[in-house]
Amino acid sequence: MGFETIVTAIAALINLVLVLIALNRWQNPIYRAFILMSTSLFVWNFFATFRIYLQKAYGLVEDLRNYDLLTPGVAESWYLNRLENMGAVFIASTALHFTLNMIDRKDKVHTTLLKIAYLISFLLLLSLATDFYPSLLWSQIVTVFMYPLLFYSLYLFLWKYRSSPSPLERNRLRYILSGGVVAIGGGLSEGLSNFDIPTPDIANIANAFYALIILFAITRHRLLDIQIVFHRALNYFILVSLLAGIFIFISSLGISLKLLSILVLFTAGLIILFYQPLKEKVRFVSSQLVLRGKYDYQKTLRNFAKAMDELDDVERMLQLLLATVKQKMGIERAFLVRTNQSREYGVSPHLTRWFENQGNPLVREELESEIRMGNLTPERRKNLTYIHDSMKKEGVEVAVPLYTKDRSMGILILGVKTSRDIFTGDDLALLSLLANQAGSALRSQEMQEEIRRADRLRSLGEMATGIAHEIRNPLGSIKGSAQILQSEVGKSEFLNIIVEEVDRLDSVVSEFLDFARPMNPKPKPEDIENIIHTTLQLIEKEGSLKSVKVEKSFSSDLPYVLVDKGQMKQVFLNLFQNAIQAMPGGGELEITGRCNPQTMNLVLQFTDTGSGIPESDLRKIFEPFFTTKEKGIGLGLSIVQRIIEAHKGTIQVESQVGKGTTFTITLPISNEK
Repeated sequence: MGFETIVTAIAALINLVLVLIALNRWQNPIYRAFILMSTSLFVWNFFATFRIYLQKAYGLVEDLRNYDLLTPGVAESWYLNRLENMGAVFIASTALHFTLNMIDRKDKVHTTLLKIAYLISFLLLLSLATDFYPSLLWSQIVTVFMYPLLFYSLYLFLWKYRSSPSPLERNRLRYILSGGVVAIGGGLSEGLSNFDIPTPDIANIANAFYALIILFAITRHRLLDIQIVFHRALNYFILVSLLAGIFIFISSLGISLKLLSILVLFTAGLIILFYQPLKEKVRFVSSQLVLRGKYDYQKTLRNFAKAMDELDDVERMLQLLLATVKQKMGIERAFLVRTNQSREYGVSPHLTRWFENQGNPLVREELESEIRMGNLTPERRKNLTYIHDSMKKEGVEVAVPLYTKDRSMGILILGVKTSRDIFTGDDLALLSLLANQAGSALRSQEMQEEIRRADRLRSLGEMATGIAHEIRNPLGSIKGSAQILQSEVGKSEFLNIIVEEVDRLDSVVSEFLDFARPMNPKPKPEDIENIIHTTLQLIEKEGSLKSVKVEKSFSSDLPYVLVDKGQMKQVFLNLFQNAIQAMPGGGELEITGRCNPQTMNLVLQFTDTGSGIPESDLRKIFEPFFTTKEKGIGLGLSIVQRIIEAHKGTIQVESQVGKGTTFTITLPISNEK
């Protein structure tokens, strides 16, 4: 078997592998066009391998047109040539198809050009069954059709490479351009020979180099994002080849069948015993082959987990996470944002909201690829486009949620790599595991704070109950005495003050008792939009007087929720009053409601355009007796939080001084009505 035959066979095999590992993304138009192009190249190389081998075997070293059909091997070679051209006639049209999808050119002119190219390819395919093939004119027509399209496809890639602002995209396009130049330049030698221009026939060799360049780009630079599939396939290929080699070696020893059976059973036992460590070793070797110079994935995890165990300070743990990521991956810009700090760090709230039910990393360029798919709903396309534009504006290449149980504790924000390399599948898997460990640490800290707060609340509740009862009894006597005096001596300004102040003190005592009383809601399926509407009516006059405009936006399919109607009114009334008080000069209160079907929660947001809350106060606002108001006692939001938690919900706050505050409430959805 000659060198050209071996190289052509390798090209066919690589193109087949590219087809198989891209099939799982068939729905994506970019992958679909890539599969069609690789299939055309595979068919061409596959049958060319047998033709070249046959011609070498029969000594047919010249153009087949120079031989008579009765010459041994000529008829068979022409038949194989006809089969290989079934793939060759589609190479140019599928290459243009892949190019237009890759650079996102879908205007009318290029769409029409692509349709014409496919039409010509199908006509050439049909002509293979006629007497017109294998005339020299047929080969010349194919050459004139193919190479202008291929050169134009190369030009489009070059234009995209020069105009793209993304270093990562330019890195990908560089490999496609390199492979294209090699393949088209080598293939041109065969095309020129059809016009009696003497050139060496290196088309199949050039195609093999093209396939190797694309394969290298997939394994090292995540071209088309199918590297992880290839990596797994390589792991199992090495493992199966190793095991097959052992059995072939044993079988070739020429020993008796009985001894052979014993050796096979013994070897099988060793394989079962050492399969897992062998698999890990193979994985390591394949990683070194595919990702030479990269970090050791498992070693990084072990070292990070060990360092985390030695730290008891969460902030130091998070600093360790950032240091590990920046060092191992060479990230220019990396920082970590807690969920309630997104605005402070300039991160879009839409990005943090996206991770409420997303546990996987978000890669900006993958998001761009998904947006370009044709099978997205208008709403999803709009959401993805907004997220993509936010990431691009903020210089975010990858966002990884610190996900734990059912919610995100924060986001790990990453910029580009210093090498301008692409984030590999192993990069993303490692980032997810590191982020999950950090998320668990944050959740553990949060639970400890909740336990301490519960203990503090219980103590305060017991104290408040005792004090409230001791105060309420004499207050009743004072008020009653003042009212008797009013009836005897008539209206008096001082007596009015006594009654008003007693009422005020009584309301304070009532708040103490509400705070101390266990929250035992009696939930029923309720229409939350209706509860909000009726509560707004209670403060409508106060809001109008202070020029506060209320905007409501609720999803049309808003579900019922299990709540205690009276307690939820208390929650909403407190939030509305706080918002109005935060906008003494007027403003806007926006109320939104939407359903999160994946977490089975209703999400309510209350956003005002008021003065905002300083960062130093933000962490204390739910603590009992914390207040910045002159006449407040600081129990309102504590009671709100207790009511929401009694309903198995959550309440979070985001705020920027001078811009406003947003309270986000999640409540479980009811399946009843």
